[in-house]
Amino acid sequence: MKGNGEAVDIVLISPPPGWQSCLPVGLGFLSAYLQKKGYSSYIYDIGLELRNKVPMQAREYLWSLSAKGHWLDIDVMQAFLSRFESEINTCISEILSINTSLVGFSIIHSKQLISLELIKKIKE
Repeated sequence: MKGNGEAVDIVLISPPPGWQSCLPVGLGFLSAYLQKKGYSSYIYDIGLELRNKVPMQAREYLWSLSAKGHWLDIDVMQAFLSRFESEINTCISEILSINTSLVGFSIIHSKQLISLELIKKIKE
């Protein structure tokens, strides 16, 4: 975690869902490119952080490959945000503790609703 006061030019965020158990390759390539151009970056995989913090039943329901549609259902998303508010707020606090002026999100279709909610929380 980069919350030690060390400045980072950009924080790259991978929101849930994330189906891999490693950092997102695309953000890794982007981070390497930014470094090559003289910018520092930090990848924060909020999808992996949340996946590891929620109970197994929720993990199986929301993080299976067949669950992409759940993340696009507004009712499911509101229930997720309500049920795991504490875990989400912990992740947001970790992001906000990083000394940066720019935050970027890696968003694909199934991540759009949760990404918008996370962005709202970061901007608050």
